[in-house]
Amino acid sequence: MELVEDVRRSAFEPEAWRPSKEKHTNNTVDEEFLSHARYLQQMVVYKTLKYGIKNGDIGLIDRVIGVCCFYFEGTGQSNYAFEMLYLKRLTSTKACDKELRRAILSNSLVNPHGCRDTWQEVDRSLEYLNLELKRELWARRTSTFGLDALFKTTSLTAEYTVCLRRAVEDAFARKGNSTHSVPSAMDDIHTLAFELACDSIKFYDGGREARHQAPDIHTIGLGRVATQKLEVFNAKVIRDEDRIVVPPYERRGATADLDPNSDTMAILVCACSWSF
Repeated sequence: MELVEDVRRSAFEPEAWRPSKEKHTNNTVDEEFLSHARYLQQMVVYKTLKYGIKNGDIGLIDRVIGVCCFYFEGTGQSNYAFEMLYLKRLTSTKACDKELRRAILSNSLVNPHGCRDTWQEVDRSLEYLNLELKRELWARRTSTFGLDALFKTTSLTAEYTVCLRRAVEDAFARKGNSTHSVPSAMDDIHTLAFELACDSIKFYDGGREARHQAPDIHTIGLGRVATQKLEVFNAKVIRDEDRIVVPPYERRGATADLDPNSDTMAILVCACSWSF
């Protein structure tokens, strides 16, 4: 466990992807290792969000909303950053009561198959529905069956008729397997890990240059949100001095994330502490 903890500190702590000014001054920054650490920093947020969506864990989703504000702003996606700030206000402040906050997070997901790990985003489900409607219109469009008839007769029943169509095709159509087979990534992961372990991810105390230095989008976005974006957002959206309720770094449970009156919550007035 000590070895695992040492790996976590060396690659996942803020000091790993945000070297001190002294190291920059002495040119002892390992830029290649730094790029790996910043990549892992972003992947932690991505994988957490991906797992939370797939398993319907709204507590995990709520946990990464704040840091997504920094990432979008740090990469120049200001419109997405504004939307994430708006979502952060709805789900983490007293702008909404506890029931409404939970409803907002819960209704962002849908489970079309009813299994534990088949949750998906509502907008993705709508994209699938739009695709089925487009296929239906392409196959059946006539002078009497157009866009209006499609929405009146098919839009609300598309999910059920698609299953019925597939059952009929399986029973009477020619057998054919069009399922895309996903190859195992195990060998590729082991090969890549071996190549990286030979030289790339070794940490050099004396410093090392890299052709491409990954930007610290977390720090860039945090600075922009704290000094510019938050003030603009408050002027446009927030009409009162509503204080931001931010979940602490360590959570006791998913339900505590949504309770601003809980003892495990921290009330802050600046977005700088929305770290994951």
